[in-house]
Amino acid sequence: MGGVLIPRGTNVAADAKHASDRLPRVAAGLFDRLREELGFDTVRLLVFWDALEPAPGRWSASYLTALRRLVDDAGRAGLSVVIDMHQDVFGEGFGHAGVPEHAAPGVLYDAFRPPRRWALSYLELPVMRAFDGLWRDPSGLADAWARIAAALRGSEALLAADLLNEPHWGTDAPASFERSTLPEVQAALADAVRGALPDLAVALEPAPTASLGLGTALRSKVAPPAIYAPHFYPAALELGLGYDGDRAALAQILETMCADAERMGLPLLIGEVGARSDVPGSAAYLRDVYDLFDGAMVGALQWDLSAATPYALLRPDGRPTRLARAIVRPHPSRIAGVPLGFRWEPAHARFRVSWEESGRVQGETVLSAPRLAFPGGIIVEVEGGGPYRVERGRVRLPQVGGRRDVVLRDVG
Repeated sequence: MGGVLIPRGTNVAADAKHASDRLPRVAAGLFDRLREELGFDTVRLLVFWDALEPAPGRWSASYLTALRRLVDDAGRAGLSVVIDMHQDVFGEGFGHAGVPEHAAPGVLYDAFRPPRRWALSYLELPVMRAFDGLWRDPSGLADAWARIAAALRGSEALLAADLLNEPHWGTDAPASFERSTLPEVQAALADAVRGALPDLAVALEPAPTASLGLGTALRSKVAPPAIYAPHFYPAALELGLGYDGDRAALAQILETMCADAERMGLPLLIGEVGARSDVPGSAAYLRDVYDLFDGAMVGALQWDLSAATPYALLRPDGRPTRLARAIVRPHPSRIAGVPLGFRWEPAHARFRVSWEESGRVQGETVLSAPRLAFPGGIIVEVEGGGPYRVERGRVRLPQVGGRRDVVLRDVG
């Protein structure tokens, strides 16, 4: 089929970290809402090795069945799925979710004293040494991926496998880890995935220092298709200092990520981007950063859907938060050709997009048209005319050849 995908969506979901079964709570119809009301086309679904292998060599068939059901439900709603092997602070042995406790020596857990800020746990020597052990022998993680891939064989909803959330460098230096250790581990995990899903793209995360805009030394050893998938968390926002309106600083972070992706010859997808609602200027930050993503024509997945966190898109009663309203906008989900640019004008509820169609690409161009952005209904203006159809929060345009210019605007 070809074409250019610009995925936009959310992570599903942080509440799974604290659930006994490590599964997100997805209400009936939620995936349809993500598509039609919020305009998303992709979800990053958190999965956990500790739920899959709760004891050495004991694999949970019920967990795999539940994962397959979630992926299929998302696919039926018209969403693509990135499977994210998630971890925080290594995993359950250090009081978090991700890697099973049996994957590291108990002496490391006994020596651990949690700091006041949970993220600083990554700098504690027991945690760093646990990661060292994982990188020396990733076979257990590879086995987990092989089982997930086999359970998801045949799914048409899958977009990519995100091999490990925020891989920490252990006792190595971040740049050395990215140059020498991480590429080899990623290649081994990609092989495990592709034993059952040979054509699936893999999402390659750098060390989490890249999320601050520091760049990466990563060199991919994974055969295509692959995606560069850093996270986007400026330090001031994560520390709770707030957003000072310095859009140029955000642009510099994005420029660094784009340059790293170009160096590796990989498309860029921001796997996590978000801001806590209690941080000053969080909504303005999200509006600005998504404007920059639009300008660079970059895909991005928001953290997080769950009402259990201050990053949430939805309130406990299901209504969109102000953070959701800050990021929801139309976007081109798929361009059947070469995208030339797109821009959302919220003050006028107007979206402009241009592309050059290519006879080498099959299928339609698909534009996201979220109901939250066009509450009065949608008007489609196609320069020069041409067919289109509107269905379930999307505008579909078959190819007619040449340059295409389209405007979507609210009826009101």
